Amino acid sequence: MKYSMREELIRILVVLGAMWIVFVVDLLLPWDFTSWGLEPRKLDSLGGVLFMPLLHNSWGHLWSNTVALGLMLVLLTGSRDKHVRVVLLILFISGLIVWVAGMPGVHVGASGLVYGLMTFLIVTGIRERRLMSMTVAIVVGCLYGGMLLWGVLPLSSGQIAWDTHLAGIAAGAFVSWLMIRRRNRKKKIEVADVT
Repeated sequence: MKYSMREELIRILVVLGAMWIVFVVDLLLPWDFTSWGLEPRKLDSLGGVLFMPLLHNSWGHLWSNTVALGLMLVLLTGSRDKHVRVVLLILFISGLIVWVAGMPGVHVGASGLVYGLMTFLIVTGIRERRLMSMTVAIVVGCLYGGMLLWGVLPLSSGQIAWDTHLAGIAAGAFVSWLMIRRRNRKKKIEVADVT
């Protein structure tokens, strides 16, 4: 299904707006929405795979994820046709990795998805060797390459979820490999059908 860039921008704004609405509602109401985050190895926390990207624990956390996620989604939708599938796969795979192997505590925020999208765009650009993909990979690498490296170092006292970042990187690389493999297999089938 093809969408115009305007429709894609509206969808991106809806996703980013949902993060802000959840954060503001969490501030205004006496509930603690962050408890809906992902807590590794707890069955009743598996829903956190879906809710974690919408939940943030501070204005700074929300703002940094909004900017990075917005940019990654714009670059993804502008350069790929199966972008919804990419986002969902990275979201689920990174969340499951954190659930299985993450550090104890409740994980919240969209940074696993952000790191996954960054890695997907860079790895895909390098592997495809197409002008658009390579340009996107260079832009992401220049803007966020240092963040990718520093974000996975366990140097923090628990405020930065380096394990979530690492799970995002693993998910992004795996989804890139999966999508390119699938596309190459499809091309081989098409060539076989022609001959």
